[in-house]
Amino acid sequence: MGANWDDESIAREALKQFPVHRERLVYLGKSDNVTFQVKTKQESLNYLMKLHYATKGSHSQKAVESELLWLEALAADTTLTVPSPVRNRDNGLTAELAINASRESIVVTLHRWVNGELLDREPTPGETRSLAQLMAALHKHAMEWDAPAGFAR
Repeated sequence: MGANWDDESIAREALKQFPVHRERLVYLGKSDNVTFQVKTKQESLNYLMKLHYATKGSHSQKAVESELLWLEALAADTTLTVPSPVRNRDNGLTAELAINASRESIVVTLHRWVNGELLDREPTPGETRSLAQLMAALHKHAMEWDAPAGFAR
C-alpha cells in the first residue's frame, strides 16, 4: 500500500479479503481501533469492521484472534446476541495488510452487525437485571468453555 492511504482506503482494501459485498462504508469513530459500519444492499445484513492499529501487548494479533474465537463460541453455545466474527476468504479470523513500504501491517477484523443504541440515562431496574443476566451468562460460558491451545486472553 502507498504512504497516502487513509483509513477508508485501508478498510476498502481489507474488505476484499472477506466474502462480503459492500454498498458503502460509514465511519463510526476511533479509540483503540478505527471502526466502520459496512452497509450492504440488505438492510438486515450489515457488518462492523475494525482496523486494529494497536496490535501490541493486549491487542496483539493473537489476542485479537483469541477474542474472536470466544465470540464464535458464544454465538454457537449460547442464545446471546454477539457481534460474531466473519471469517475471511481463507477461513482466517483476521486480515492483515501492509500499510507502508517498511511492511508495517495492520490487523483488520469483520463482525456481524448488532443493532443497539447508547443509553443516555440511568438504566431501569429491568435493564439492570438484563445486564446482570448477560454478565452471568458470559461468566458461566467462560468457566465452562474449553479454550483452544494458544488462547491468549
